[in-house]
This record gives sequence, structure tokens and C-alpha cells, in this order.
Amino acid sequence: MKKELEKKLFEEFEFLRPDNPNPSFISDLMVFGIMCDDGWFDILYEALVKIKKHIEENPEIKFKVEEIKEKYGELRFYYYGGDEYIEKVIDELEKKSRKTCEICGKPGELRDRAGWYKTLCEKHAELWLKGDI
Repeated sequence: MKKELEKKLFEEFEFLRPDNPNPSFISDLMVFGIMCDDGWFDILYEALVKIKKHIEENPEIKFKVEEIKEKYGELRFYYYGGDEYIEKVIDELEKKSRKTCEICGKPGELRDRAGWYKTLCEKHAELWLKGDI
């Protein structure tokens, strides 16, 4: 994800920030940033807004994101804490990523290129399958 988009998310959502940004001791993988393309920004942002609001309304909830990345063509969201509501929001986010182009955010589907998977729209799938992106 572009650094300016990551910065926006890290500034707005405290639970994304790395516990220890010292690269000699990595306590969570958020020090590497959000490891996916920009097309998933909107669905990620929407989910994070819901989670933040829920935590503000329920301050006893402890929640911390450990890692956000693409894996096997879908968005993976690793965290600890939370509750059933947050779990449902994250499940929905991951489901939406399976139908959203990781590059542009338009409707997409899972594509396979020699065992590598990405969720892409028709345009980006064509470029990716040719090896142009």
C-alpha cells in the first residue's frame, strides 16, 4: 500500500500502530506496513471505522492489529483481542476482498498465475497474467 494511504490509516486508527517500531526487535508485523495493493484501501477503511466506533462505545474492549496483508488472493487481517462484533466486521472485510480488485478497487475475482493468486478485475487480470504488472 502506498505510504500516504498507510500514514492516513496509522494516524486515524491507534490500534494499527506498531507497539515497538524498533526494527531490531519486532513485536508485531505492522512495522512492515500494510502489505497489499491500494485497491483494498476503501474496504479496509470502512471496516476500521466500524471497529474504531465500536471500541469507542465499548472502552473495555482491548484490540490490537498485528498484521494486514494479501495472502492467496485475499486480505488477511491478524489481530488479538476484540469481541464477536469485531470478528464479524473482519470476516466481512475478508469476504469483500475476495470480490474486489486489489489494484483498483473495482469488482474482481480470484485469478491464478502458476500457483500465485490475486483478486483482480478483468483489466488488471489481463495485465497480470501477461506479466505486465
